[in-house]
Amino acid sequence: MDIIQKITEKYQSLGENPATYLQGLLHSKPITYWDYVEVDTLLSLQKPRTNFNDESIFIMYHQATELYIKMMLHELQQIVAETNPTTKFLTTKLDRLIK
Repeated sequence: MDIIQKITEKYQSLGENPATYLQGLLHSKPITYWDYVEVDTLLSLQKPRTNFNDESIFIMYHQATELYIKMMLHELQQIVAETNPTTKFLTTKLDRLIK
C-alpha cells in the first residue's frame, strides 16, 4: 500500500486525480524493453540508396555518431541546469562524456 500512497501523493501534488491514473493502469498494456527502445524503428531507418556494399556501414556509423552527440548534449544540459553541482555529480557526468 505504500506504493499506492506515493502515487496518490504524486498526482495530488500535480493537481490531478490519482484515481484516474490508477484506473488507466487497468486498461494499459505492459511495455516491453523492445517496445520502449524501439529498436525495430531505429533499424528501419537504415535505407541504402545505392548498391555499394559499405553504404549500410556508412549510414549506421553516422546514425550512431549522431546518437552519441545527442547523449553528450544531454549530459552537458544536465550539468548546466544543475544549480548546486556536487563533485560526485560532476565526476559522474564528466566520466560519461569522456567515455
